[in-house]
Amino acid sequence: MAGLSAYFSSTNYMPTLYYPDQLLRGEIPEIPALHMAPLQISEVLHHMYQAGEIVGATSYGSLFMEGAHLTCASDVDWLVIFTDHRAMLECTPWRALLESLDRMHVGFHGPVLTKAMVESGNHTLSSLLHGIRRSSKRLITGHDPLLMFEEAGAKQNAVLPTLQLFGSFPRFFFESYAYRHDRVMTAKVLVDLFNDAVSMWKDVLSAQLVRLVPPDATIPVIWSVYEQLYKAKISPEAMAAGARIEAFLSMYVLTMREYDLLRRKGTAMEDFALDYQVFLEESRHILFDAAQFVEANILQFRHTQFVHPHALHPQESAVEYATI
Repeated sequence: MAGLSAYFSSTNYMPTLYYPDQLLRGEIPEIPALHMAPLQISEVLHHMYQAGEIVGATSYGSLFMEGAHLTCASDVDWLVIFTDHRAMLECTPWRALLESLDRMHVGFHGPVLTKAMVESGNHTLSSLLHGIRRSSKRLITGHDPLLMFEEAGAKQNAVLPTLQLFGSFPRFFFESYAYRHDRVMTAKVLVDLFNDAVSMWKDVLSAQLVRLVPPDATIPVIWSVYEQLYKAKISPEAMAAGARIEAFLSMYVLTMREYDLLRRKGTAMEDFALDYQVFLEESRHILFDAAQFVEANILQFRHTQFVHPHALHPQESAVEYATI
């Protein structure tokens, strides 16, 4: 497993986890569709900007970084800022875009906000700013959201938004798992939980790295960097749990590359889908690993920060950084 992590760092690239029956039905994006999707999205968003429905948007993520490596598990990430909630909820071109991407099986993810949410600081996206800044090939429509966040006073290592982000995890994942654990754990349920678990793991890892990084630094958000910076601050058990998730994602990406190769050869996928389901079932430990890793990092974060109890807004925070 250590060799896999060296071969491919999944934390610099967050793959979409698919259900076994999606592999059987071919509901996985093809590489040409992934190449075409960003331009299609950009064109639709440009028309939405001209119509006054959005203020600005930007792509970000691994597809828009130097040296990006596409696989059929890749998706497309955009941050879109609508003019207001009415435009967000009633925009016909937006819904048509989502339907078109669904037909191509292209995952389209990222925060969708309103201008007021950005200006008020009513978000938990501070750690995302680092990833956007690192996306050197990103596409921008209208006003650059990165500049909008900066003008509103958002900082990539702001403490209060990070605390808010961490505070959402117990209900985001743990409660969901608690209600499902005693029921039949189908492959679909397992993949849903896996997606939640690895997303939570990635968000915590990113936030922990960004808090130590100067705003203009280009440090990659990858496991090896986290491991180096936090190995003396997180318990060996929690660090090992995080490493197992990194190894799982690396193996998953290799599995999807094999799937894409077999699909292009016209190979029947029944046996592959069965092997894939076994792989998922044998990887159930990452649900517990994610819980252990996240809880350890949240405790470490809270113990090394002091936030003024009456601070209501990130720009008004009286923050004293402890030595970490």
